[in-house]
Amino acid sequence: MWPDRMMIRSGVVLVLACLPLIILAHGAAEQSIDLELVPTRLFTADAETGMVIAINLPAGEVIGRLSTPPFVMLLGLSSDRRHLFAMRGRNSTRDWVTVIDTGFDAATRMMRRPHIARTILANKPAGAFGGMLTTVGGHIGLFMEGSGELHVFMGDNFSSPDTLNVHKYTLAAPDHYHYLEDDQYLYIGHFRNGLLQILDREDGRELKRLTDCPGLHGMARDEATGRLFFACRPDVMVVGTRGAEAQREVARIAYPERRLGAMLHGKDRVIWGYDEGEMPALYRLDAARLPYAFDRLPVDASIQQHVSDDKRHLLVLTRAGELQIRDGWSGALIRTVDIATPFKPDVRENTDKAVLPDIASEGGRAYISLPHEGQIAEVDLDRGSVLRYMQTGGQPTRVVLLKATADYADGPSPPRWYNPEDVEQGRAIFDVHCAGCHGRFAQGHPDWGHEISLEVSIAPPLNGTGHTYKHTFENLLDTVRNGSKPPAIGMPGFEDTLAEPEQRAVVAYFQSLWPSPVYIAWQMIAVRQHPKH
Repeated sequence: MWPDRMMIRSGVVLVLACLPLIILAHGAAEQSIDLELVPTRLFTADAETGMVIAINLPAGEVIGRLSTPPFVMLLGLSSDRRHLFAMRGRNSTRDWVTVIDTGFDAATRMMRRPHIARTILANKPAGAFGGMLTTVGGHIGLFMEGSGELHVFMGDNFSSPDTLNVHKYTLAAPDHYHYLEDDQYLYIGHFRNGLLQILDREDGRELKRLTDCPGLHGMARDEATGRLFFACRPDVMVVGTRGAEAQREVARIAYPERRLGAMLHGKDRVIWGYDEGEMPALYRLDAARLPYAFDRLPVDASIQQHVSDDKRHLLVLTRAGELQIRDGWSGALIRTVDIATPFKPDVRENTDKAVLPDIASEGGRAYISLPHEGQIAEVDLDRGSVLRYMQTGGQPTRVVLLKATADYADGPSPPRWYNPEDVEQGRAIFDVHCAGCHGRFAQGHPDWGHEISLEVSIAPPLNGTGHTYKHTFENLLDTVRNGSKPPAIGMPGFEDTLAEPEQRAVVAYFQSLWPSPVYIAWQMIAVRQHPKH
């Protein structure tokens, strides 16, 4: 019996020894593709928490709060839209750059959720102009203003544990830099040293140095001539890049009064100059008109300026909380929109963190961060109306837009299935039958998105700020025809009220309110079926 008992005990010990393995074993999980069709993703830096907030548009849904070392001073998007650099303000001896994977998938033009890919210890980093990162021959460039270097990242493997391949260009001196690039050369302006360095783009060798530009801060390019404009303290220096005038100073432009600190590209070769929100005027330079001279455009005391992505509108955000929508070429005032309570008169920005409001735009809409209200306003520029306020909490400042459909949307507007007559007919029908619930401008019921009952359907926005773009044409037409689907109740059907051409006209009208990125995303949905007109 003894051997049998030994065998039994041994078996018990073996089973008990295996139990942890059995208990801790995991079953296989079904994997899904985490891609979603999102026309635009908005990123904003929160000056209260130091976080970067990600919002999907047009849904207006906050889908991520990414923790970065407080506080962010600059946000810069890479040219391939895959990475966002959050550069810390200079309130610490350790200057971190947080590299965020935006979630953009270039192959499908769809989005994953964003995440932090890497953190880089830098030395007074800079290199984001107009929300875009510096590029050197298509590679990401990052200025180290504390050590006087330009770091060029030769790969994009920021989410990989591999060591980054970085080329370092040594600059004339540590400084605050302003930068332009062309096919062969890099033009690097030095603020304190008052000079312009011209480097070979391939190896960083200095080819020429132009001096006598003290306080260089602000730059622009005239694409027609290739000439570069650098705002110096006493005047603007114009530098040639082509033919006999290449790498030479070709002109100086006097200021009407105070100096400029920044420049924006307007419509048809117009350049707008301002002094970072402090001047009670904008300067207008028509690069097509010789000799060069500034025109002075009086404006109310302003806190932020912006030119829309299509160059049609010059936007001036006043300290009174008004948005002036002006013509992008002439500067003529088109309309004024109240968007916020007044900003405090003593609000100024230093290098410790971003605190001022910001403006970004696409497809006829502007997104304006309001730090003092903890929200972002979305404005229809053509109609001059606030479409909605997106609550972020905290103090949203810098704003960057990632346009998933930019390859399409940056060109001419895509053709649409309807014609102007359809839109006008649909507008009249909408005013009679739909505006009572969906709003005069199809903005939706104020309670939409906060439904307290699954049985009651609250009228959604149809103007391109909701989820309507996710539905096929047949789905949209069916909803107009038959109303809400059970078990929800709310919207009646109009099959007995409107003929089919009238139903189609209603869809044409509210789709005419959609900006190009939203309409393009609707076209890209795999299950779409194009209407026949």
